[in-house]
Amino acid sequence: MRQNGFSYVEVMVSLFLFLMTLLLVERMNMTSLHLIAKGKLNQRAALLLLEKLEQLKAVPIEQLTAGEFEEPSGVFTVRWRIQNNTPFFGTRQIQCRVIYSPAATTVVESLFYRSE
Repeated sequence: MRQNGFSYVEVMVSLFLFLMTLLLVERMNMTSLHLIAKGKLNQRAALLLLEKLEQLKAVPIEQLTAGEFEEPSGVFTVRWRIQNNTPFFGTRQIQCRVIYSPAATTVVESLFYRSE
């Protein structure tokens, strides 16, 4: 006896494989969108850090007072700490970090020294 068409089991197996493929493609799409958003966030944080570093480099070294400072900038908070005479006399150690406020996590951080 010759059979025309597909059996119910064949149709169910092919639909299952098709749905699994769709779920895999959707998962890859969601992962790529998440990574793109994270990359944009990191890029904005890095630009904020570079902007703050340039501002601190433009200030004369005599006007850099020791202490911890904080400045909100949208969803980020820029924090920097200035220490005098570290590691050598006449130098300033400047540590600057950008924190993503909703998650309270540090995105980028930099440490540099200025001397007279």
